[in-house]
Amino acid sequence: MIKDEVLSWLRAGQPYEEGVDLYAKHCNNATLLKNFQRKDTESRKEKLAYKLVMKAGLPEKFIHAKPSDLPGYKATSKQSAPPKKETTPAQPQKQSKNKSDGKPMFRDLPKEVQLMIVERGEIQKERAAIHAQINDVPKQDTRANNAKRKALGEKVDQLTGRINELKAKIDAYEKKLTLPAEKAPEKDQTSAHDLQRLNNLKSQRTKATKAIEDLPPGPKKEAKIKKLSEINTEIEELNKKLGK
Repeated sequence: MIKDEVLSWLRAGQPYEEGVDLYAKHCNNATLLKNFQRKDTESRKEKLAYKLVMKAGLPEKFIHAKPSDLPGYKATSKQSAPPKKETTPAQPQKQSKNKSDGKPMFRDLPKEVQLMIVERGEIQKERAAIHAQINDVPKQDTRANNAKRKALGEKVDQLTGRINELKAKIDAYEKKLTLPAEKAPEKDQTSAHDLQRLNNLKSQRTKATKAIEDLPPGPKKEAKIKKLSEINTEIEELNKKLGK
């Protein structure tokens, strides 16, 4: 059964290639399968785990659960073997650690990281609810049904992107016990782009005006007049945007 197979895969640590094989066996989205068969990335790993867990009808929290917290987990001799002693003296810890995985306890995390974890959980619930809505869309291949599925699917992708972003920051903190430095905001290129567009439109306006003057009355001239009106409207909007 897919439920048992996915659980076994989760307990094994979610090996990517095996997950792709499971998806190919139990799911029928050829486009996603082709995407998963590319080089594994954090985004693809997250999405693959989500799709398999949802297909198996398992709780979404299993995606980020430790293997030892999953149903049916049995520690192997390798897993239960005591850790090797370090030859270097242990450094004093500034934070209490979770005994099972060495990660800081939630209560000891900075407020910013706590908020990230809470937000991730809330988004995961929202994503699961949207996935349920997708399943409720009638199976009939109609324009309305397809449009609804597409819109809901895009929401799922947006939420998955935010989950991956939060997960990367949380993981980075747990590894280094420091928050990654925020990237300096890139220089805004919008104004330069708008200014270039404005200059192009002014050039088009000059050419259109001359063409209208040279054309005799008729459909071509009317089309040019309509085009000139559209150009003037866009020029006016850009002038307002640029504060001119």
